[in-house]
Amino acid sequence: MNKLITAFMILSITTGYSVFAETVKIDTNHSKIEWMGGKKLLNDTHKGTLLFKSGTLVFKNNALVSGELNVDMHSLKNTDIENPKYKQKLVGHLKNSDFFHVEKYPKATFKFDTVKKLKNNQYKLTGLMKIKNKTNKETVTITLKKQKKTWSGSGKITIDRSKYDVRYGSDSFFDNLGDKVIKNEIELTLDVKTKAS
Repeated sequence: MNKLITAFMILSITTGYSVFAETVKIDTNHSKIEWMGGKKLLNDTHKGTLLFKSGTLVFKNNALVSGELNVDMHSLKNTDIENPKYKQKLVGHLKNSDFFHVEKYPKATFKFDTVKKLKNNQYKLTGLMKIKNKTNKETVTITLKKQKKTWSGSGKITIDRSKYDVRYGSDSFFDNLGDKVIKNEIELTLDVKTKAS
């Protein structure tokens, strides 16, 4: 048995094939999420950013196989409002219990373990996303490229906030809201870079 294991290891080295996974950390200083959402009936869309608290991507033979992204909900910012007072008011509202209740739920996560490689460096990632106290299966398509010793990825996903118990202004939970209805859909644009491996 020992001879068989040794022979397999030699074969792996000489052929350049490795069964071992490589885990690469996200560079939180150069990665972010851009979000967009707003009212359903009015052209009143707001934009902002979120930062990653931590994250890892797992590769086997330079192919992505799984990963985990952890978002720092305290980092939520608005980028489209110029008035400082209104900007602060909106961010405060998004962080309180009406929306994401950041003090109680400071972290959102996306753990994926199903990866399908598409064409042109694209990957379809399927896994579990947790926001507040709710977990749902989500799928995001990203473009992932390697440059020297780092990886960079970008992609978009639209999530339904009502599935994560974010109820404020949602016509999934409340009637007769009129033009105060806020879309359930939130568009997220991911921009992820890794540390050098």
